[in-house]
Amino acid sequence: MDLLEAGLSPEARENLFGDAAGNMLWSCRADPRFCYYAYLPQREGPLPVIVYLHGTGREYPSPVREELEAFGRRHGCCVLAPLFPGGITQPDGFNGYKLLREGGVCYDLALLEMLRELGERCPAAQTRQVFLYGHSGGGQFVNRFFFLHPHRLRGVCISAPGRPTFLDRTRPFYWGTQDWEAVFGGPIRMDLLRRVPVLLVVGSRERAFIGEAFCGQNRVERVQALHKNFLENGVPATLAILEGADHDSASRERTRRFCQWLEGTFGEEFLA
Repeated sequence: MDLLEAGLSPEARENLFGDAAGNMLWSCRADPRFCYYAYLPQREGPLPVIVYLHGTGREYPSPVREELEAFGRRHGCCVLAPLFPGGITQPDGFNGYKLLREGGVCYDLALLEMLRELGERCPAAQTRQVFLYGHSGGGQFVNRFFFLHPHRLRGVCISAPGRPTFLDRTRPFYWGTQDWEAVFGGPIRMDLLRRVPVLLVVGSRERAFIGEAFCGQNRVERVQALHKNFLENGVPATLAILEGADHDSASRERTRRFCQWLEGTFGEEFLA
């Protein structure tokens, strides 16, 4: 028993702590190097779960979380936002989580553990299949998690990844999937990928040069190429180009576009 909670009546506990436990940053018990923010609506279930993956800068708290929490309050959704800090395997390293695996760390499995813990805290949460959203570096994570764990996803939003992975057996990982089995230990289940609706988002002003590559020199070109690649492989993908948006200053607009897509794609089934 927490010493500060000993002997408290329910009324006193409510007046002291309010709903802090339903709007909390928790340590991941399976790997305390990581933590996660969890918003749990005060509703009875079943409760859909939205997972948000941060970008390289790991802004926390963020306007994205605020928008998703507001959406969760309106529609009865849980929000889970993992926090994967830099410096886990290398003192100055901060990109590893985007590739899912780094130096023996499995970031994808850490997220699945967080979902398991969320399900223990809130049995009404629909943690078996979730909605996954990530921007920039988080978009890279979502892209690859989608390929690796499509059976755990109901819908996916990939926003402005700088270095996406394509369904391309002629190119090695990370650009392609030629050696996917060697990297991750199993094949990509195309039959399952084709069942998951995908939203691809990029701002019209995201045209800064980010390197020479077969898929384009800026984020707009690369997201357009990824959209084409998904459609060619039978993945149900929608492309949204946000007019006037750049990479760093349109987080609320991107998130609202994602929420609108959820409402329009899943309708009453999702938002009952």
